[in-house]
Amino acid sequence: MDRRLSRANWSTKNKKQAFKPTPLTAVIPEDAPSASGSLPPAKQPPKLKRPHKIDNSGVNRRFSVKLNPQEAITTQRTITTQFPPLPESATVKISEARQPTKVDSGTLLSDLSAESYDAVPYVKGYLKDANATKIDQFARDLGDLSSSNDGDVKHTITQSFNQVLTVSRTVTETEEVLKELKEPVLKLNEILTAQAEEAQEKLENNGKANNRRSVLLLEKKWASNLNTLFKEVEGAQKYVSAIPGRHVVAESKRWGELNAITCKPIRPAHLIVLNDHLLVATRRRSGERKKTVATQCWPLRDLVFGKAPNAGEHTLSIKVNSMVFLFQTDSVSEYNKIVLHLREAKDDLASTLELERAKQKDLTDSVSRLSVSSDRLSKNSDYLHDLTTKLSHRRSRSLDISDKTSTQNLDTVDEGLMSIELYIGHHKYTEAVGILNRVSDQIERLQNQSPDDQLVLILKLKKLKWENLQEKLINLLSWEISNPLNSSRDIQESVELFQLLQMEEKARDLVLESKSKQLDKLVSQLKFEGDLKKYILQMSLIYFTFIKNTYLLYEQCFRETGQKIIFVGWINEKIASYNKLFKRQLMDYSEKSELYRKCVKISHTQSLNLRKIGINVDHILIN
Repeated sequence: MDRRLSRANWSTKNKKQAFKPTPLTAVIPEDAPSASGSLPPAKQPPKLKRPHKIDNSGVNRRFSVKLNPQEAITTQRTITTQFPPLPESATVKISEARQPTKVDSGTLLSDLSAESYDAVPYVKGYLKDANATKIDQFARDLGDLSSSNDGDVKHTITQSFNQVLTVSRTVTETEEVLKELKEPVLKLNEILTAQAEEAQEKLENNGKANNRRSVLLLEKKWASNLNTLFKEVEGAQKYVSAIPGRHVVAESKRWGELNAITCKPIRPAHLIVLNDHLLVATRRRSGERKKTVATQCWPLRDLVFGKAPNAGEHTLSIKVNSMVFLFQTDSVSEYNKIVLHLREAKDDLASTLELERAKQKDLTDSVSRLSVSSDRLSKNSDYLHDLTTKLSHRRSRSLDISDKTSTQNLDTVDEGLMSIELYIGHHKYTEAVGILNRVSDQIERLQNQSPDDQLVLILKLKKLKWENLQEKLINLLSWEISNPLNSSRDIQESVELFQLLQMEEKARDLVLESKSKQLDKLVSQLKFEGDLKKYILQMSLIYFTFIKNTYLLYEQCFRETGQKIIFVGWINEKIASYNKLFKRQLMDYSEKSELYRKCVKISHTQSLNLRKIGINVDHILIN
């Protein structure tokens, strides 16, 4: 050890700082036995000389004392035996202090959830005489209680969420069930209503049935069945329309269409027998589902049906004009059902046609009387009187005409007029205008080509019906233009239809007239609440904004330069109306007064919006 110290003291070259060795703190008692047991006590080392001041900061040296393991154990044992013994009560207190003080979680939870709980007084009172162990235990109990509460909250939230999902699924299932029950309930309601009405009627009439009510109920049922057909069969409305009296007689889905030459299957067929038509539909796939689509339709009066020869059993042959269609089924009952109802429908249709002919005769007999009260009919009374004796024999009259081409042209005109009525009824004005112009050209061409006086009279009657349809269409288009709820695009489309009818001037007058009425209505709704400047501001905003929007609409509808001159006159009328209303509101004020000048300035400021579209009205405004 002395050798190491001397080597450490003198091996350092830097001598600027003095070295101060750290004294050993371990005390070895004098009476400690030696490691060998027989060696004499260790001698004190000689006193070392004070070393020179050296700087040992740049060298990392470790000072250590090597001791024998047996000697180290003996030294540690000697040191521990030198401490004085503890008092008798100290051991008990230490053990009590080491034992954690547990708090009843139920008691703590009840204390914390009490209504009179106050955190600061509670903690001060509970931990007033507590030691560190109790405080730690209290903190741990609070943490455990918080974790338990968090777990309970999470469990409650999860349980509530599961319950909400269960209720949502139940509501969805209930909604689906209600949708399925809606249609049966409606049918049941109709049946119960009809029975209640019949019962009430029988009570009122003392048991005497009233056929009129039964007919109304039957027509209502027919209309409901026809609407169901339109929903289930896509495109059915293109072939048959919902007119009063038309109804479904029978239908069958177990059919297939065959090739008329090879008798091989082409596609599945769904036959629907109406009281005046035979509708054929098929099944087509649209995406992931199949839908029923109408493919063909023929009037019953034009078709001839019967059993197809050499085409297999239960095959129905339908002949329309010169075309033959074959339909086959695998069920005898379905075949017999369709054939039976087709036969009954044709018989009923024949009876209905006879009744219509009788009604037509009665109608033609009253034409002469109606011509007196109607201006349009009175203008054409010269040929209507001649037609009254011939309208009840239309078919025979058509046969008397030598030119079969003219007869076919008359049928084309009739079909066109019927199509116009249908399109007008479905508010398809664009299609109606197109057919209206085409039918007008056909009638004029036939009138110029036909030398037959009888045909000329018939064409005049067709022209009269055409004029009535045109007038009806014009009234509907006029309402579309005048409707304030329609957008500018809707109004523009109606104006274009007027232009196709060669009635652009009427459309222009309708647009300007409707806009004038709308502007007057807006101004009349403006209320004066005592502030004159505010009233003038609101009035000028309404006038100039409305004039601007009307100009933009007018420019889209009428693009010719000559049409804009008429709009300038309309603007002058509206500005004159504005000036009149302005003067009436300021009639009690001088033109040189401050309020009057401010109102004039408001008018000119708001009129600047018209300059952005190229309209300057400063020269006609009040200055």
